[in-house]
Amino acid sequence: AEEASKCSKSDSALQWLKCGIPCPVDFPMEVGDLVWQGVAVIIFMGISLVIGVVTFFKVRGDSSNYFVAGRNLPTWILVATLGMQCLDASASLGNLDLAYKYHFWDGAALPLGLALSLIMMGVFFAKPMNEMNLLTLPDAFARFYGEGAEVVCSLVTLISFTFLLAGNLVGCGKIVSFLFGMDQYAGIMISTFLIWVYASSGGLLSVAYTDVVQGAIGWTGFIIATAWIQNSMPNHAGVSAAYPVGDQTAYGEGVADADSYEPVPNAVFFNWVTVIVLAFGNCMALDFHARCFSAKNGNAARMGCIIAGIVAGTIGIANTFNAGTTRALYGPSSPHAEFVANSCSAHITVIGCFGGAAADPSLNKTCNAVPLPGVPTCGEWKPDPYANLKMLTCSKPECHFFADFDGSGGYAAGTEDYFPMNAFLGGWYLLGIVAASMSTADGAIVAMGTVFSHNLLRKTGKISQTNLLPFARASTLLFSVIAGLIAMTRPNETGYFLIVAFDCVFAAGVVPLFALVYWKGIKPEAGFLSLVVGAVVRIILEFVLPKDGLLLWFGSFARSFGPGIEDPEMFDEAIMFGKLAEVCPQEALLDMTGLDSLVSPAVSLVVLVLVQLLPIKGWGGKWFTPVPQVDAHSEEKREVVIVP
Repeated sequence: AEEASKCSKSDSALQWLKCGIPCPVDFPMEVGDLVWQGVAVIIFMGISLVIGVVTFFKVRGDSSNYFVAGRNLPTWILVATLGMQCLDASASLGNLDLAYKYHFWDGAALPLGLALSLIMMGVFFAKPMNEMNLLTLPDAFARFYGEGAEVVCSLVTLISFTFLLAGNLVGCGKIVSFLFGMDQYAGIMISTFLIWVYASSGGLLSVAYTDVVQGAIGWTGFIIATAWIQNSMPNHAGVSAAYPVGDQTAYGEGVADADSYEPVPNAVFFNWVTVIVLAFGNCMALDFHARCFSAKNGNAARMGCIIAGIVAGTIGIANTFNAGTTRALYGPSSPHAEFVANSCSAHITVIGCFGGAAADPSLNKTCNAVPLPGVPTCGEWKPDPYANLKMLTCSKPECHFFADFDGSGGYAAGTEDYFPMNAFLGGWYLLGIVAASMSTADGAIVAMGTVFSHNLLRKTGKISQTNLLPFARASTLLFSVIAGLIAMTRPNETGYFLIVAFDCVFAAGVVPLFALVYWKGIKPEAGFLSLVVGAVVRIILEFVLPKDGLLLWFGSFARSFGPGIEDPEMFDEAIMFGKLAEVCPQEALLDMTGLDSLVSPAVSLVVLVLVQLLPIKGWGGKWFTPVPQVDAHSEEKREVVIVP
């Protein structure tokens, strides 16, 4: 009872009373200890705001400056701005959160997929798309498939980028709220406002300039801080009851073996789907294409994409290893671990006092902790949603206790010590995450405002070249507010919205995008139907396929936790006679999330090929007649012909 009284949460108290697991150790840092890091973040955001406002005057009302930065960006700026778009909050904080909660590849799948997408952009699309002299990606669909495809492409990409923006607002808002001890929703609102102001002021020109500054600070912070963390702190959890094989030895096996983390399940299918979705889906990214359009020539766009993909991918994957440090210091074998008391498992072994010993106070006084094959209660670990931020900011001498019992954690057997974070490097790393979040969020805001005003509003006849820019700036506020509200629905899930964003465009747009570039004479009807059918199939499969929300399909350990076993004698007998599986029923999990992501573009491809090859008469008319290319220097003709 004395130990339980130290616990701040009901589950924490129960994990001692029912399971004999000590209460989680309190985080030793107070809000006042983090003020200087919070101030640094706000100053950094303020500098970006000033740069954006300054570029407002450089734009001078010229829409080409606002939308495509004057079409004269050199390769080195493209590398910075494309790389920062790639390495967003999901690839710099979301990857850490996922790798901490599950394992390395759950997090590394994000930067790996994003990096591959930039390389694919460079190989397949950057040069030909740049040479088309486009303003937006939907313009390409209009040029080859007609205005119907242009509108559908605009709607799909706007939905996609609303979720992308939401994911980055979550990342930035999470840091702001953590450092200042404020409500997480307030952090999202503050981040939304500041990013919107500077992004809407200067458009892509302000985004490009701020990306250079953000990249210089963010990338160097990631590299230097990661090197220090990997050399000065535990970089993986060793062998223990919580990690039967240890973290380090499971890196290779985790790529393809669903049972590699025994007895913890491995979402290996979903991880591979994540890589595929991000690699192909980002080829439909509005912000990537906008930067390719803004390059001074096609070769600069191509090299910018390839170099940025290699650099950003390397940094993002290297950063993911830091989640091993967080798992070692805040994982289920750490002093900070918290468990769901009312949960049993026939597979997971936890060292502690169980059964009759745990139920009898007199026995607890002399109980020797022993490992048991299965646990009656406290089988489910509760990850700390702020664990990675705590790892990066806890700098007091009493921070980060770590014990290596047998040397499998990288230290001498029997090592027990504290490993506080370097305060300056931790703050620098946080600035890198904020920079990553802001750089992608601002690009998303500008891209959505451009597409909405240029590809949709102009069709109403109320928008012309003279008032296009004010409407574009005004529309950015609409999408910023919508994305902020979406972000507030999942304020702690930093990687979730990224996958949703590019799942949308992978299903509908990637196949017709490849076709318009590489299939000479592609029919407008083929592109349009491929686009629509892919989207419709994805929506249908979302509701038809079995999904339980846990993303597990394969593996022997893809099972739910059972209800806690309250009767200690029942548990003793179950262990003695091998009947634990009977008293702790664990249902097999079945979540086919990811299959819908692969089937939809496959159906889109089949539709495109069939319509293209079969003797189907063209529909004609305004909506299905390709819009011809016109003289790039004729703004009046471009307004009339490209977007009638």
